[in-house]
Amino acid sequence: MVGSYPIKLGWISKQLKDVNQALATGSLLPKPFKNRLILYGPPGNGKTTIAHKIALDSRSAFFELAGPSIVQRYVGQGAKNITDLFEEARDSVDKNIKTAVIFIDEIDALAHTKGEDRDEHHAALQSLWLELDKIKEDPRILFVCATNNYGKLDNAFLDRFGSNKIEIPLPNEKIRQEVLKHYEKVKTGKSWNAQLLESTVKKTNGCSIRNLEDLVEEAHMCADLTNNGMVNEKIVDDALKTIALKEKQEKNSFAENLYKGAIIVNASTQTAYAGLALFQVARHILGI
Repeated sequence: MVGSYPIKLGWISKQLKDVNQALATGSLLPKPFKNRLILYGPPGNGKTTIAHKIALDSRSAFFELAGPSIVQRYVGQGAKNITDLFEEARDSVDKNIKTAVIFIDEIDALAHTKGEDRDEHHAALQSLWLELDKIKEDPRILFVCATNNYGKLDNAFLDRFGSNKIEIPLPNEKIRQEVLKHYEKVKTGKSWNAQLLESTVKKTNGCSIRNLEDLVEEAHMCADLTNNGMVNEKIVDDALKTIALKEKQEKNSFAENLYKGAIIVNASTQTAYAGLALFQVARHILGI
């Protein structure tokens, strides 16, 4: 991850390191800490990378699931997926004598506000709450979840995390400059000239870290094809347009497929609630 690493994340990583040290030496485990964390903010800014980094830094085993893959069509399957995930982590801790990080991305898929609830979501969420209660006093396991839709999360769910909620925002001007320098050095071993870098930083307000990485890649591909590998301002502008168009197409393609799938699913009375949920999400994305 390029940019600053928040103090709280470093502190949490240290807690896991201390636990691993105690496990390795056979000494008493440290007192339990708040072993749950929410990372939230726009997509493409490193939430998943941060979860991986915590595990890597603390030498913890890593277990992950995506929220949408947990919530299934049939009631009870999502709850079982949650139980299996936590059991796998506990078994790993007991067998390998080291800490574990459990990560669920897109947690809003099952922990959203009650107004959007259905039986399968409720069962999966109840299973998650039960598993979190089981590890509450176990400093060997850290639970991390992430969302791009913080405002949709249920308040009762959020309350269980206390102050362990960390926003990962879009990069500001200073961070965008660092990110562009980083990816340019990874690509070529050197930085763009100061004028090109400054103009690009100003043009990329609102871009995510992933957007910036794609921009550098696209700019170099265009430069190799049209300007003997030399990136200039026109090439950067063209690359920005390409990335913006690609994002729009991907978003609409996803929404259109979701919309079509919702209509098909909704035709079955057994899955009417699932179909309705997909239908509403697709309409929101497409603006229809």
